[in-house]
Amino acid sequence: MRRVCADQTRNAFRGPGYKSVDLSLFKNVDFGGFSGRRSTVQIRLEAFNAFNWVNLNNPTGNTNSANFGRVTGARGMRVVQLGLKWMF
Repeated sequence: MRRVCADQTRNAFRGPGYKSVDLSLFKNVDFGGFSGRRSTVQIRLEAFNAFNWVNLNNPTGNTNSANFGRVTGARGMRVVQLGLKWMF
């Protein structure tokens, strides 16, 4: 039977959990457009990872590394964007 090193096995490590809440608020404003046509402007506020939870990357799985088993980074933090959409 052939032996396999720990860094070559499947599913040898479980990463930390991931949680994120994305929110979107928008308001449609109708108004008379050019040459008698109706137009709508949509104002949007979007938040990604709204509660700013820390989501860690997977631990280092290389057994030859000095950082073996350590988490050395995190995923993106909260992002908020404001948008304006003109529908005619």
